[in-house]
Amino acid sequence: MPGGAHDAWRQHPPTFKGDLPRLVHFTRPDQPRKPKVGAFPVLVWEIALRSWKRWFPSQDGFRHLVWRDQNLTECMRQEFPEYLQHFLDLPGGIERSDMGRYCVLYQHGGIYADLDYEARTNFHAELPASLVSLVECRSKDPGLHVENSLM
Repeated sequence: MPGGAHDAWRQHPPTFKGDLPRLVHFTRPDQPRKPKVGAFPVLVWEIALRSWKRWFPSQDGFRHLVWRDQNLTECMRQEFPEYLQHFLDLPGGIERSDMGRYCVLYQHGGIYADLDYEARTNFHAELPASLVSLVECRSKDPGLHVENSLM
């Protein structure tokens, strides 16, 4: 990408006001539903989403948003049109999901979690609204690598 992601953030500095939004974002590919499985084609996704709804309940003001390829494309079109073609040229849905989740967090704020990431407690109050929070990758050198499965 010309200039890279660092230049994109310089051109589009995010503005945060107030508390971290009570939004939990997920991405999923555009796959048809399998009969007798539920809302998702993979059972672990269903279980993980239930955990997020348990620990980040709607009665406490949380919204759970599942983004698909079309929504992510529209986010890129609105926020980073200069990178849209690069986004569309990515080889697959996983790569677009990786890039699209940054756009969603930039546009809406909140928390992002992969659909196979199970919530074990509500940590919303521990996250500062004005900073990016990432999970350290345990399989790599401590403190040097991060994951994008939970942000």
